[in-house]
This record gives sequence, structure tokens and C-alpha cells, in this order.
Amino acid sequence: MKRKKTILLVDDDVDFLKANQLAITAAGFEVFVAANSREALQIAAQFLPDAAVLDVVLNEPDEGFALARKLRGDARTKNIRLIVLSSLNEINRQKGLAFEFSDRDRDDHWLPVDKILDKPIKPKKLIAILEELLEDGA
Repeated sequence: MKRKKTILLVDDDVDFLKANQLAITAAGFEVFVAANSREALQIAAQFLPDAAVLDVVLNEPDEGFALARKLRGDARTKNIRLIVLSSLNEINRQKGLAFEFSDRDRDDHWLPVDKILDKPIKPKKLIAILEELLEDGA
């Protein structure tokens, strides 16, 4: 029997975690949740998920970015596929600012992730991106 792919969701928004955990589980994944980077690091080291979805703004404005760097810097967790979700692009648009995070901002040091996505995101779209990302990395 084929092992279920595992996903770690990291967000301080309980409603986001619950809704997406249900949807991603229904799509056939096993899902772990964490509300902050400390919990996420513990879960990642213990369960070695296939992918992690990280909110940028947790307890600190850039905690998700710092978490991505910690995961990539640890030999045990460096191969976890990482997606960063951020509402910063929408906030900047509302303020009339042109600055926007995108996949062009990914690099090996400052933002070592596989995908950067805007939040809010519909669960169906997130699942499709997870499936594509994990198929590429299979």
C-alpha cells in the first residue's frame, strides 16, 4: 500500500488551519498543524512531512521566512517542499504599493522556498499546487 503524502500547515489563524486541514485530508493527504514556528520545527523534525505550507506573519512579521530558512538549514528537514503563503501582496495593493512577493524572490538564502502564494487561497487551488509540487519531487 502506498504511503500517504504528509503536509504540515503552519498558521496562527485557527480557522485557516481547520478549513484547510479538512480539505487537504479529504484529498488523501495526512495533515499536521502548527500555530507557530516552534511547534512547526518540532513536528517537522519528528514526522518529516513531504511538504509544509507556511504563513509568513505568525508571532513576528517575517516568522514564516525565518522558519523556511531553519527548515532548509537542518539536514533532517532540508528536503521538505516549502510553500509560503502571504497576505502581504494584497495589503500592499490596498495601500497602493507596487512591491509584491513572487516566485522571482525565491533564493537559497533569504527565501529558500519552492513556491510563494497569495493568501487568501482557496483550498482546492492549494491542494492542486501541493499535488503538482509533490509529483515533481516524487
